[in-house]
Amino acid sequence: MKHTIFTTLFFFTIIGSSLLDAQRPVLVEHFTNTWCPICASRNPSLYETIAKYPDNVVHIAYHIPVPYNQCILYQANKPDQEARMNYYNVYGSPSAFINGTNGSGSKLLDETKLTNAIASAAPLSVTVTKAPSGSPDGLSTLVNVNIKANSTVDAGNNARIFVLVAERTLDYTGPNGESTHPDVFRKFLTSNAGDVIGLPQAGNTVSMSYSYDLESGWIADQIYPIAFIQNIETKTVYAAGSSLLNSTTGVHEFTPEESLQIYPNPADNQLILQTPMADPQSEARIFALSGQLVQTTKVHDQRIDVSNLAPGMYVLRIQDHIGRFVKR
Repeated sequence: MKHTIFTTLFFFTIIGSSLLDAQRPVLVEHFTNTWCPICASRNPSLYETIAKYPDNVVHIAYHIPVPYNQCILYQANKPDQEARMNYYNVYGSPSAFINGTNGSGSKLLDETKLTNAIASAAPLSVTVTKAPSGSPDGLSTLVNVNIKANSTVDAGNNARIFVLVAERTLDYTGPNGESTHPDVFRKFLTSNAGDVIGLPQAGNTVSMSYSYDLESGWIADQIYPIAFIQNIETKTVYAAGSSLLNSTTGVHEFTPEESLQIYPNPADNQLILQTPMADPQSEARIFALSGQLVQTTKVHDQRIDVSNLAPGMYVLRIQDHIGRFVKR
């Protein structure tokens, strides 16, 4: 993935306890599985806990092959998600890590551990923004990551930057009964082992730029970037950020022009479009969550035949309209 790096030196005065006052977004890495019944019973408490701290938690949900490798969200990106699972030696779902350390207690996410992490000094601050790249197809997005040093971090050669994109909310009823999946991991823009980074000295900033193309099956307004800095030897996460932390709402909604209304959902043999099409014979393309194009067909009288699809979740794209559905 192409990216560029810019370094800027600036001077400022540290007044009193400015290091301690620096905002401390905490990284919560969550390992789960849509087939896992224990995940369905324990995940809600994690979601409830992080919802209390919307300005201080960066949450990533990795879907891993344990205990069931049939999980379609794991199937969508096996190598990247397995890399994080193996890095932490995760052998079961669900599991949670706070800034690189075990985040569980009596609950999946221990709130005391979380608040202690939020209250701790922030040696680095990460700001993440995104913007259209201006590519002709309109599918490419630029991601800018700014890293500010509140103090000097001595990580030797072990500092790594990880940049990824996640999906804010994914609606899909999994075999374990979970129907809403927040902050679903999609893809690393860096290596899944992280990219080497030279951390700035106190008072300096480093700015890095990445780009990604919108892949088939992704909903543009739900995809957002996350960045974090980690010591790969100690697993300590020095800082994390996401574009949602810089958003006024934190949640992106579909516009009427983008959202495709379809029913019944789940469907058996046929989909009916509630969204009027300018061309009644428009081409409909159906993608698996992995991004694979599985069916191309024509719309007939606002109806689409899906009888040949295997059971699972799919993305339907017609012109500039996108929608999701489940085939039973």
